[in-house]
Amino acid sequence: MCEANVFYKDGDELKKLMEAAFIITKEGDKVYFQNLFGEQEFVKGKIKEMDLLKHEVIIEKS
Repeated sequence: MCEANVFYKDGDELKKLMEAAFIITKEGDKVYFQNLFGEQEFVKGKIKEMDLLKHEVIIEKS
């Protein structure tokens, strides 16, 4: 299975929002993500970078 850690970038600050997200969806001006335990979050922003070798997704403030 392939999961990714989700980070939020605001300027130079990088904050981890969730570990092991397996669903990541863009919905309007927000990004939705959910992990295997059913935890879910929405953040306003855009997907800046996806590095699947590092299992990282970076969401940037829009």
